[in-house]
Amino acid sequence: MSYFNDSIKPLGILLFRYTRKRTGAGLRWAMRSPMRLAATAAVIVALAFGVHMLSKTGNDKPNAHPVASASATDDGLTWRQVEAGPLGADGQPTSDASPKTSGSASEKPSPASSVPAPSKPKVNRAKADSTAGAFLRSYLSRREGDDQWKQWSAELTNEQLADQLADAQTALDGRGDSTVTAVSVGKAPFTGAPKDTKIRWSRPVTATVTTETGQPIKITYEVTAMKGDKGWIVTDAVERGWTAAR
Repeated sequence: MSYFNDSIKPLGILLFRYTRKRTGAGLRWAMRSPMRLAATAAVIVALAFGVHMLSKTGNDKPNAHPVASASATDDGLTWRQVEAGPLGADGQPTSDASPKTSGSASEKPSPASSVPAPSKPKVNRAKADSTAGAFLRSYLSRREGDDQWKQWSAELTNEQLADQLADAQTALDGRGDSTVTAVSVGKAPFTGAPKDTKIRWSRPVTATVTTETGQPIKITYEVTAMKGDKGWIVTDAVERGWTAAR
């Protein structure tokens, strides 16, 4: 029986006891006059109809299935009435009543980078221009979350310059993944650089870089290299500006 029917059950019992107790006296009083008899019958019919309508209204309401909460009572649980929906054959709420949650399987994966992954450039340490070009290819080819470019470029510089360049700002900041597609080396030392020697070399070097913004850019560095026991090594590199590549 529904929760609503349980709530009116005591009212029906009281009405039945009162009617049975007063039936004899009521009938004797009603039989004294036809008008009283008709009025008594009308009251009984009205009461019966009202009880019927109340019972019907309670049956029309959906059942509320008790769901246990976490707080303890005399029975060990506190019950609260919730609209749990229809029950299945096993007595449990059907899938329609289950809360809908979004799991990680419904989340869309991050799109792949539009920039090809960089690879470690080849270098001929016996030539200054090859060393300078390989240095810029390593330094400006980057992937988000991957610091491999630091290791590659550090192999072509001294320790002091590697530390400075690791945290230096560049024209690539905010452009996402990047890769160098071309490098051009100037034919003469940059303005203010001393003349070349057997162990010292200076040139402007420009790298064409493709980034996730979709617009390639050209970044120019003033590069200085020194020759040591293991060949040429970059000792200074200063960014002098960038332009949009055409």
